[in-house]
Amino acid sequence: MIFAFIVPITPKPLARPRKGKHGNIYTTPEDHAYQNAVWLYALKNKARPLMFADRPLLLNIVFCLKAPRSWNFMGRASKRPDLDNLCKNLIDGLRP
Repeated sequence: MIFAFIVPITPKPLARPRKGKHGNIYTTPEDHAYQNAVWLYALKNKARPLMFADRPLLLNIVFCLKAPRSWNFMGRASKRPDLDNLCKNLIDGLRP
């Protein structure tokens, strides 16, 4: 079975967990908003079985990013999002 869906918002890497005033650990509200958007697009596109799979999954993920404003003369960006954190945030959005 193949489930495919598109999340038409700009990919956002998962930020580091933050420590609150009273010692509690939390993720940023921006990460929660992105993960909720991924969840809603998955539900809208009938990819619900993907979220509750009890066996290993193969995910093919394609991120389409705009070229950053920080391109240097060699054609490389001096600040790029980390692929691992992009994937983590997307996968966390697929969890209920």
